Amino acid sequence: MDSIGRCFWLKLLPYYTALKTQNFYLDGRWDEICEVTAYAVLTLSSLLRLPWITAQETITKRILKSIEEGKSYLMVHRDHWSIGRHIWIEKVTYASKILSEAYRIAAAMAPVPTDAMYDRPSESLSSSKTANKRIRGAYNIIQLTRLFASADKGILDIAGAQAAYSMSYLERQRLDIFPRDSMNEDKYLTFIPFTWATCSSINNGAAGVGVLREMMVLSMLNYQVDEFMETAVVEDLAEESDSVKPTIRQLFHEIKTSRNGENGVCRAVNGTESSKLKHIKTILSRYITHILRNPAVLQSSIRIQQWLTTELEKFLLAHVTQAADNHHLWFCKGAGETNLSAPTSQKQSSLNQTFHSWVRSTSADHTSCSFSFIFYICLVANKRAGVFTTPKVAYLAEEFCRHLASMVRMYNDYGSVKRDRIETNLNSVDFPEFSESKSEMSDLMWIAEYERRAVESALEQLRVELEAKGQNEVAMALRLFYNVADLYGLIYVQKDIATQLK
Repeated sequence: MDSIGRCFWLKLLPYYTALKTQNFYLDGRWDEICEVTAYAVLTLSSLLRLPWITAQETITKRILKSIEEGKSYLMVHRDHWSIGRHIWIEKVTYASKILSEAYRIAAAMAPVPTDAMYDRPSESLSSSKTANKRIRGAYNIIQLTRLFASADKGILDIAGAQAAYSMSYLERQRLDIFPRDSMNEDKYLTFIPFTWATCSSINNGAAGVGVLREMMVLSMLNYQVDEFMETAVVEDLAEESDSVKPTIRQLFHEIKTSRNGENGVCRAVNGTESSKLKHIKTILSRYITHILRNPAVLQSSIRIQQWLTTELEKFLLAHVTQAADNHHLWFCKGAGETNLSAPTSQKQSSLNQTFHSWVRSTSADHTSCSFSFIFYICLVANKRAGVFTTPKVAYLAEEFCRHLASMVRMYNDYGSVKRDRIETNLNSVDFPEFSESKSEMSDLMWIAEYERRAVESALEQLRVELEAKGQNEVAMALRLFYNVADLYGLIYVQKDIATQLK
């Protein structure tokens, strides 16, 4: 993110804190202290100088209202202005009557411009009219989810302003790794920044600006690799699909060989690679390198890096398996077969498994949840990711992630049944267990909610263990990851945001 963008995010963070803290009280004060109220008023006043803020009418009105209430509280308690509080810190905390009174006078005298004083530009400096329209559409969907049904609308407004800027940032990088030739509109580009910004707002900024930026880019790439695998493997490489898994394994073998300091060179797959297979290998190599060579990953322990590498490999292999399952499903339906679990060839289909087995293995791996979670750990733990290699924390982290991946997949399938049937993609409800159901969608949601309880139980135990090790901030950050993953599932229940490929 460029310096202007980082400044934009950092300038908005005090607004989150100031607005939410003031909401605890009904008389316009902050933290029951005149001095703190003065600092909050001055913080909000400084934000009104930003063109990104003045271009957002709803946000500006909210800031003005907060400033007015804070100033009113200061005037009512003017006799307390010279009473300093022990909130200044050097070697010890101390109070300063002079500083206290000076800041209170400055806050009380801070001008409060009227709405008519703003000459708002026709377009925000952080986003275009089109971006604002798309963000508003995402806003309307997200505010209906149970995570945000009762959320402060001011928080959603400020998150929308952040999302609009971040969306333009993602658009500048959208073709850095994956080509998107002949693709439909990538609707997820609107939702990605908004989901991370909104969830960060209700998690008290548990993750820093850099972490949010990295996860937004990773989220975009995960949607793109899904598109790429479905088009490159299913359509462009249909005759050589059996070569894709060995190619992926070869890529990871080379990574592991390099990590171990070996000099061995892998042979080409099946002797000679076709130009299409080489193209796939090149693109996937860029994607893998982007993840595994991230500075935060490289600073993590070898065991964490190995765990991330293993889960990323499973994710890409699961895409190939899903492609084969989709082809099997298409072949069976084209042949008019009613027993989809019966193989029509020697190749085995995932439908030969039970739904429980599939949703905990190939299905969960296909969601990208597992390796994204480990990548996130590397970012938020900041060289302390080794705590996730201790027995209890490591077990609980993997248990949490596996249940979360299964839950996310079921929510995704619930919302994409229509598209999956058009594209003949394997969906949860295609498994034989659901053929016995009188209400397959209700049953699928019931199972998803069962997984939710398992997720929340594992997350709570994980929080306890991390806090016992003094990792309170990391524990808070994990809640943010859960909320984002959960929010995507809740969005899919209302609207399928994936790109329709066929």
